[in-house]
Amino acid sequence: MTTWSSGLKDLYHRSSENLNVSQKEALKCLLEKHKDAFSSSSTDLGRTSIVRHTIEVQENVRPLKIPPRRVPKAFEGQEEKNIQQLEMGIIEERFYQIELDERDREKTAFGTSRGGLYQYVTTMPQGLTGAPHTFQRCMELVFKNLQWRTIIIQ
Repeated sequence: MTTWSSGLKDLYHRSSENLNVSQKEALKCLLEKHKDAFSSSSTDLGRTSIVRHTIEVQENVRPLKIPPRRVPKAFEGQEEKNIQQLEMGIIEERFYQIELDERDREKTAFGTSRGGLYQYVTTMPQGLTGAPHTFQRCMELVFKNLQWRTIIIQ
């Protein structure tokens, strides 16, 4: 337990309140065995490589350049916050946990209203045409032994 994150220790203490000594030991062994499956902080939401998202583009198709839209005054600070999170590699939710194929990373490039040019380096961004399909395939692979028994993935 000494190498566990504070969140994992908290999980153990909350889960073991009503357990007897042997059950507590079994829980401790189970958590120790799978401690790498738990996040170590609020920004560590994990990543999977069970599937990788690819972006299929027809040959001889030129990239599309769309100028960035003006940011509404109400969201001026939000753009800077999002850029900082992007630069720090913070994973926010769902699709951001699925890896993006290395060959397709440049296809995710986008500009900001402040003149910056960015691209997703490691994870699949939301809003891509095939992203929901990749996410669905990932969930089906992760839960393949449970699907149609305990859960239904739609």
